[in-house]
Amino acid sequence: TYIIVDSFIFYALATSAVFVLRRKYPDAPRPFLVPLYPWVPLLFVIGSIAFVLNALVRTPLESLVGIGIVLAGLPGYFFWRSRGAPRAVETVRYS
Repeated sequence: TYIIVDSFIFYALATSAVFVLRRKYPDAPRPFLVPLYPWVPLLFVIGSIAFVLNALVRTPLESLVGIGIVLAGLPGYFFWRSRGAPRAVETVRYS
């Protein structure tokens, strides 16, 4: 439960990126097309959110501990970011 709840939160965020990227870069080449877009990713995001909510209701302590473990990494993230560590990608360019 500790890890699965966090995993489904990140799965939902990653799948939501499909919507953001399609809106932000409408003319980008798409080597892979999402079948039945937008229904398949939308159903997956809804299902992931439902799974996380169910886990929070049925096993609240374990779910919150798992979320707390992920949140415990935020100070390290902000520390390394404040040190001026180079970002992986500033902009995306398609040629």
